Amino acid sequence: MDLRSIRIKKASMVIYDIIAINLAYFIAAYLEGIVINDWLALTERSIPVTAVFILLYYSFGIYRSMWEYAGSRELISISSATVLGGLSGIAIDIIMSYFGFKLSDLMGGTFNAPFYIFGTLIAMVFTGGFRLVYRTARRASRNFLYPSRRKKLDRVMIVGAGDMGMIIIKELEANGYKKGKPVVAVDDNPLKKGQSIRGVPVKGNCSEICELAEKYKIDTIIICIPSASDERVTEILHICVATGCHLKISPSMLEMVENTKSP
Repeated sequence: MDLRSIRIKKASMVIYDIIAINLAYFIAAYLEGIVINDWLALTERSIPVTAVFILLYYSFGIYRSMWEYAGSRELISISSATVLGGLSGIAIDIIMSYFGFKLSDLMGGTFNAPFYIFGTLIAMVFTGGFRLVYRTARRASRNFLYPSRRKKLDRVMIVGAGDMGMIIIKELEANGYKKGKPVVAVDDNPLKKGQSIRGVPVKGNCSEICELAEKYKIDTIIICIPSASDERVTEILHICVATGCHLKISPSMLEMVENTKSP
């Protein structure tokens, strides 16, 4: 994507947010049965409140995020920015009421509490929810809307349901499962059996790799146990070789850090 396309995309998101924020508060006003005279006050506050919301979204890096790869961190950021925007809206209303704007005609100089609560929640749904829908649509378009590009996804087994296993699963997910889709995990810790790691079920220990590989029709096995001894890794490799699957070994945490350092 070139620079011009990126700028157009960001500008489109800003325009959408402006519309979404104002629509959210107008819906909240409608739900609260605000009378026609108070709609003038609502319109009057829209410009400064919207400006604050957009500035907060910029401050929280909302327009720098690549939403087709967004996760919980981005969702938390936009939710936090929206809540702060809602609180700032109350402060703006108080200030405008003090200086004699139309808001001063309202009882107490502000709208009622449900208006602010509903408005903020609806704005959160419109802004954050839209981005989640966008992410889902982008991923779906790659997998379903272009049959000529569609190919069978490799079925992946994760060996080691720890931190490295979680990182590898998250990386595969972020790349649209182009390098394989994790369908099962194994770990020698008996407490992890029956649990799941980022939605991938842990079905057994390393001694059950062959059985599980056949049961789940595994194509690729990724060994994610950087803390294991060389002898243990060798034992697991021997087990994995017997499955006939493609084998991969994840790097250690230290190697990952060193590889991301600037030259």
